[in-house]
Parts: sequence; structure tokens; C-alpha cells
Amino acid sequence: MCGFAGFLGADENAVIEAMVRVLHHRGPDDCDTFSDPRQRVRLGHTRLSILDLSSLGRQPMTDEASQITMVYNGELYNFRALRAELAQLGHTFESQCDSEVVLRAFVAWGSAAFRRFNGLFAAAFWNGETGEVTLVRDRFGIKPLYYFRAGKVFVFGSEIKALLEHPVVEPRLEAAALHEFLYYGNNLRRRTLFEGVSKLLPGHYLTVDATGAVCESPYWQVEDVAPVACSEQEARERVRELLERAVASQLVSDVPVGVFLSGGIDSSAITAFASRHYGRPIKTYSVAFDFAGAHNELAQAKNVAQQFGTEHHEMTISGYDVARTIEELIGAHDLPFSDAANIPLFLLAGEIPDDVKVILQGDGGDEMFAGYRRHNTVDNIGLMRLVARFANGANRLFPRNAKRFWRQRYIDALLSSSDAGLMALLLTMETRNPSPLRVLNEDVRAEVAEADPFAAYTECDRRFASMNLTQKLLYTDTQLILADIFLEKVDRSAMAQSVEVRVPFL
Repeated sequence: MCGFAGFLGADENAVIEAMVRVLHHRGPDDCDTFSDPRQRVRLGHTRLSILDLSSLGRQPMTDEASQITMVYNGELYNFRALRAELAQLGHTFESQCDSEVVLRAFVAWGSAAFRRFNGLFAAAFWNGETGEVTLVRDRFGIKPLYYFRAGKVFVFGSEIKALLEHPVVEPRLEAAALHEFLYYGNNLRRRTLFEGVSKLLPGHYLTVDATGAVCESPYWQVEDVAPVACSEQEARERVRELLERAVASQLVSDVPVGVFLSGGIDSSAITAFASRHYGRPIKTYSVAFDFAGAHNELAQAKNVAQQFGTEHHEMTISGYDVARTIEELIGAHDLPFSDAANIPLFLLAGEIPDDVKVILQGDGGDEMFAGYRRHNTVDNIGLMRLVARFANGANRLFPRNAKRFWRQRYIDALLSSSDAGLMALLLTMETRNPSPLRVLNEDVRAEVAEADPFAAYTECDRRFASMNLTQKLLYTDTQLILADIFLEKVDRSAMAQSVEVRVPFL
């Protein structure tokens, strides 16, 4: 796993060097830059060596015949099969790493290569002959990629902090994005809190041609996955087969691999399959908090570890650790963060031995298999709305306190007039009335209020209009909270500690 940055437009090499320097945590093993001053392009890369630890995997990487140069962050699990296919087409390889396969695949197939990739990735390709740059991001947005455009200057990178090292990118607040941020604690889809800085959407690629024209297109959409009609027993067997295959394929590494084990269903299933295929006792890691009332899963995790014979490690986080870590996490995210799960993930990743660079984790299981309470709520929406209509009046009889507020928030969500409003309000801890804008002064509030905080949910509601409400919510989760909240958390918290997290459920 790595980090990269680059830009189109005149500037000195010192700028790309500064952009790469702030991404050192993403790739402490090596770094390098590429420049083509005739075309005014600079690329930079920091490397976390996982496959083929030699210098042959160094980036930026260039295919001399086509004059295409690549910077890449990720892991391609089917790289061996693609390598064999490319070899039959006449391509030769100097290394054993997946990075070279990604480059040769793009040379051979162009943007059609992206649908062939099975893995987590973000990449940028510079074509020295056409003067075109292409950015791409994996299907679910496991790996991040940001960009900024101003006139003929185009800047991109794995984290916002890298973009801010370029002189044209200034840290100004995008007021229109603040309304959405206050509801969900993150921005959804393309938006960020930084003016002019956008996220490349998952499953999309973007091209900037020699004239500066920008075109963004999907190479894959979640709707592309055709529904399967089968019995419950067949579904169980198929899911088991696919998950085991995913775990086995994601154990590929030239450095030790571990598992974050909470003791829950998702991480326990991953541990079971990893133990079967790793070839030796796999290392598992669990965490607990030392303060009163904290949920402690160490006992469950220890039982799972003993059952599958793992090399198990436990960590306890103190209140002091939490206070100190919050500021560090803000720096890792480049933004305020709202998910407390960042804290144990960040601290646990920091305790992993230096030789363990790869961790498997259970993210995506709840979104794939309706693991949240709100999924059960929408699956019984008729009954729940009847209860909400009765409770709406009854709740006013209770004292005005936090419990009454949380009940009313839930009631108001259930009584939403649209599916988009229902899905959004079941996720957020905020309400329409009172609005989270109440924390702002009147002048700022008026400007921020013009933006629609539910726009992303309205877009998904239209996009998945033919589905029943439960399926609509599941598909929406894959497009919003998975990429923009949970996977963003995983990448920043782990990569801040130079640890690559792989997610077999995705």
C-alpha cells in the first residue's frame, strides 16, 4: 500500500517533493518522483513494500514503448491471472509485483482494464504521447483519491494534505458542504469541506486531456451485479465459498499478515478462513477500553483465537490515550472526524509490529448482509410507522431530556415523507427540527442552509427507485456510508500507522 500525488501545470520540482513528503506515513519504505517538463507534469510516490520487496517495484513506473507512466496505491488480488493473460499478448515483466501488472494492463486495454481488476486501488496514468492523465478508483472506494482543478492546473493525490502543498490549493472552507457534514460527520459523494477539492467517486475513472477538458465516467456500478435466485441453503453455501475464496486471495503478501479480531461474526469468519489458508498460525489483534461502561469484547475474541489456533495479542486503551490521539487523528484525516471507532483502530494499528504490514478486517459485512438495526426497521416499515404515529403523541408526555430527544428523532425519521429522508434520518443522530445548523451564528447559518444535506440520499433514491425499501437502503449504504464514512476511517487510521487494511467482504 502506498501514497501518491501529482499535478498538471507549470511549477517546480520542489512542489511535488513537498506533496510526497507529507504522504511519507503511507509509504515509508521508498519514494521517488517523475517529471516531464515539456508537458508540465509531475508525479510522486511513496511505497509501502508488500509484494516484491526489491527496487523493481519502485514507482513512478514507466512503460517506455507507450510512454505511459503510472503511480498506484493498492493491491490487485488477481494480478497473477492478469499477468499470464498479458504475457500471452506479448508483454514482458521485470518484477513480481502487482504494480507492473496494473501498468501493463492499462497499456494493453486502456480504461477497459479497470473492470478486470479485483482488488483495492487508486491510480494515476500519464500518457506522454497524448498529454492525457487518467485517474481511477476501486469499485467501493476502499482507497482514496482527491483532485483539484483551477484553470489549466489539475492537482491530485491520496490525501488532501498532499494537495494543500501545491500553491494553487488554498485551505478555504466549502460552505455548501458544511450543512451535510453537520448531519453525518462526513461529506458524501464528491464533496469535501475544502473549496474546490473533490473525491473521485468509487468505480469511476477521470481523464484530463491535453486541452484541460475533464471527463468522469463509471467503469462499474453496484447495479451491474445481477440478482441471484436461489434457495436459502444455496445462498449460505455460495456466500461461504465466496468469502473463503476472498480471504484466501487477500492473504497474498511477501510480509506477515494479521487480522483485527473483535469476536463478532464478521471478523471471526475472516479469522476462521485465514487460519485455514495461511499455512501457519496467523496473528490476531483485539482491543478494549479501560474506562467504566466501555464495551469489552476481549473474551469473545480470545475464544475465537483459541478455537482457530491464532497467535493472539490484546491491547487496552486508556482514557489518556484517547485524549492524546484525537488531535493526531484530525491530522490523519485532514478534517474533523465523527466516528469514535477511529480511535481503537488507530491505536491498535500503532501497536502492530513493524514487520506486520497487512491486516484483514471485517468492514462491509453489515452493509452486505443488513447487519444494522435500521435495516430491520425498514424491513418492517409498515408496522414501524404505525407504532411511530402512536408514539409521536405519547412521547410528548415524557420529561424533556436526552431520552425523549432520541425517541423523537427516531419517530420523526419513521414519519418522513420520502424514502430519501427516511434513509438519511435513520443514519444521522441529528433531526430536521431542531437542525444541526443551530450551532452556527446567524450569518454563517444563512449561507450554509442553502445547500441540501439530503441531496446524496435523494440521488440514490432515484437511482434505486425500482427496488423495495430494504434493498434500496442496502444499495444506498454501499454508495454513501461505506465509502465516505467507514472505509475512509479505515484507510486514514491504519495508513497513518503505515498499515494496509484489506476487507474481504468487499
